[in-house]
Amino acid sequence: MLFTSLEYLLFLPATLILYWTLPHRFRVPMLLIASYLFYMSWNSTLVLLIIAMTVFNYFLGDVLSRATSHKKLVFGIGIVANLACLSYFKYSNFFVNSANGLLHLVGAPTYSVTLNIILPLGISFFVFEFIHYLFDIYRGSKPLKSFALFGLFAAFFPTQIAGPIKRYDDFSAQMVEEKKLKLEYFDEGVPLIIIGLAKKILIANNLAILVDMMANTISSYGALELWIFSFAFSFQVYFDFSGYTDIARGSSILFGYRIPINFNLPFIAANTSDLWNRWHISLSHWLRDYLFRPLGGTKRNRLTVDRALILTMTLGGLWHGASWNFVIWGLYFGLCLAIHRNFKRLKPKMPALS
Repeated sequence: MLFTSLEYLLFLPATLILYWTLPHRFRVPMLLIASYLFYMSWNSTLVLLIIAMTVFNYFLGDVLSRATSHKKLVFGIGIVANLACLSYFKYSNFFVNSANGLLHLVGAPTYSVTLNIILPLGISFFVFEFIHYLFDIYRGSKPLKSFALFGLFAAFFPTQIAGPIKRYDDFSAQMVEEKKLKLEYFDEGVPLIIIGLAKKILIANNLAILVDMMANTISSYGALELWIFSFAFSFQVYFDFSGYTDIARGSSILFGYRIPINFNLPFIAANTSDLWNRWHISLSHWLRDYLFRPLGGTKRNRLTVDRALILTMTLGGLWHGASWNFVIWGLYFGLCLAIHRNFKRLKPKMPALS
């Protein structure tokens, strides 16, 4: 069920009416069931995966909060299990193809193998939310005691497909709050949905026609046309993703929930560092808190910090897609961030140009 589909146009108001007419204690369970139905509209079988992962992380979070002597082991099991699930569904063919490429490079026999694995909708996002949940409990936060609350944190349908990545402490506080229907929810939420639909349908979809047409005959264009293609593709990605986020945020607000802002005028960024504070903000903050800092990003040693930056962005590139193109893309931005960081440090020491 896409946000731009007729099904969603019917699903959202029906869910909204039911939500606000039910007593407070029934709203979270109802919203959880609606979120699973939303997922099932795409694949009725793979909803079992998100339910199984929710059950696993719910009980593991409780065990982790009570663990004493083997806390690090329990935490490690949770992280490995979540990453293993993500790797199997998203990266199995990437690993197989990369191994074949390596065998071909050294002159060894290769094997034509394609694994018929369906990539579950939104798995990259809810796996990152599970990891963040376990990470924060490992650091001392309290786990969610209600399974319905934890289930809704993972499955909340506006953020199910492509985020933004939620933080459980902020979202759980909103789930337990006894909300009253307010006109301001609609004053803010409905315009956001309309803006998001306009971005996706009027701008992104039309730019996609141009991009697809040019991509099929890319070798026949000169420098000017290639620049047009590059900008068209950039704006297509931005308006598609930010439009989706606007619809997700607007839909959430109608239920009294506020999810993170994901874009803040990224094309006016002053530098690479500023860009990643404006583009896919929830992912940037997740990478900073749960990858960059644990990898040594808070150390005083400059080489350690640079290494953490490059490794974080390279893995972030792989998270975006299972191909070496994304790995190189992430590595490029990691190098850009490291160069910018060192330039910023050295700039005050440079002699002024007269």
